[in-house]
Amino acid sequence: MESDSLRIRAVGGKPLLANAKVRADGPVEVRLRIRTPGNGTGRLQWRTEGQKRFPKSGQTTPFTTRGGNWQELSVPLAVEGRLIHLRLFPPVQKHPVEIDWIEITPTGDGATGEQRWDFKGAAGAAKPKPKGGASRPTR
Repeated sequence: MESDSLRIRAVGGKPLLANAKVRADGPVEVRLRIRTPGNGTGRLQWRTEGQKRFPKSGQTTPFTTRGGNWQELSVPLAVEGRLIHLRLFPPVQKHPVEIDWIEITPTGDGATGEQRWDFKGAAGAAKPKPKGGASRPTR
């Protein structure tokens, strides 16, 4: 944590953020505020209840970033069932990618599980913030 955002620097391979404690009814919209030094493509991958592993194909959605300024992205995910595990693969860059917050919002009728993670604050770990009575994910 630096300067009120989560900074991710690739040291090799594919950098990723993951949360295996998500509980949201699909479909969902993932919103995030991100800043990348250059243009790039990242992706979101998910797993649902009943899946022990991530599928070898499908259940992944790309997103693109413009380098320079902070931007808010909205990425709809065609989740069927209950989302339980989300991976965010940021665009691979030579310099750090910064994330301010990530929000998951179920978009189906009567769906539950809205969650938000803010990476602002002291140099400690980010605290997940449930929205609208959602259950608080544990770390």
